[in-house]
Amino acid sequence: MRSEPHNLLKVYRLVTRRGQGPPVDHPDSGIGRQRPAGGPRSHPVGGRPRDAGYRQRRRNLIVIRNLVQDYEHIHTAIGISGNLLFVVGSVLFYKPFEQYHTLAVSLFVVGSVFMLIGSLGSGLRRLWQRREEESSSHT
Repeated sequence: MRSEPHNLLKVYRLVTRRGQGPPVDHPDSGIGRQRPAGGPRSHPVGGRPRDAGYRQRRRNLIVIRNLVQDYEHIHTAIGISGNLLFVVGSVLFYKPFEQYHTLAVSLFVVGSVFMLIGSLGSGLRRLWQRREEESSSHT
């Protein structure tokens, strides 16, 4: 049987549709039984069901990982900025700067958050780097 190019494209679209595969034993699929549309996906190992947001969380993790590993200077700069804000906020707590108390508290809090972000970035980078070294030494 000769397949027309537009029929192959139609089959490809039916087969590759995520979460909405063609109906069971659909004649255009050509590959037999498909997963029912909308059913829970199972984890490739262990058969644990995946929830709907699994792929999005996985994509977000990959983006965060790339940002942390490839752009180390960003979380380092955020950490240094946090340190500076923290010091300035701390100085503004002294008695001569009492009129700047609200600003001091704000700088103190923002500086603390920036320092936390910088530390988390450095820690994650070291963790992922160590995991990659361990996995490369095992192969």
